[in-house]
Amino acid sequence: MSVWAAIFLLCAPNDCITAGSPLFKTKEECQYATKIYGLNHVAGNFPEHVVISWMCVSFGEVSNDV
Repeated sequence: MSVWAAIFLLCAPNDCITAGSPLFKTKEECQYATKIYGLNHVAGNFPEHVVISWMCVSFGEVSNDV
């Protein structure tokens, strides 16, 4: 089973940072949740930064034992 997470690039005038989302079972779930909830959540948590870009990334095969 693979897992997916959204990675955000946020920048302010003097610095840039990254933030991540919770894990999702599919890319589609990741994209949907990020568009509906995630972008506003990240913007609210980092009001001095602007979301420059984001993408859902796969962490490949993950064991069920983890």
